[in-house]
Amino acid sequence: LLVATDLTDDDARSVSSQLGCVRCSHPGDIAETKLGSASTIEERTLNGGRKYLLFRGVKGDASTLILRGTTEDECDGRSSSLSTIESYLSRIVDRPGLVAGGGAPEAE
Repeated sequence: LLVATDLTDDDARSVSSQLGCVRCSHPGDIAETKLGSASTIEERTLNGGRKYLLFRGVKGDASTLILRGTTEDECDGRSSSLSTIESYLSRIVDRPGLVAGGGAPEAE
């Protein structure tokens, strides 16, 4: 059983969609047909002490990552970094290969 607090309405909608559950506003509304599933749910902590939930083994084809920050600028920076990472990952999937890094050009 997962109880998450301080979620925005959009975040709660996204999480419930990924887990395949129906959002309930009253404990009496909970029924087996409304429950979602995941093989594991982990709470992880980033270096800055921020926490996030990692869902594994969900039935959906997509994934959701909830970014949180203390200011709008902080959230915008994280969103920008995530977009850059997503771009790199999609390129790697489209064209797999070895990416040289560090001092690789100087070593050749």
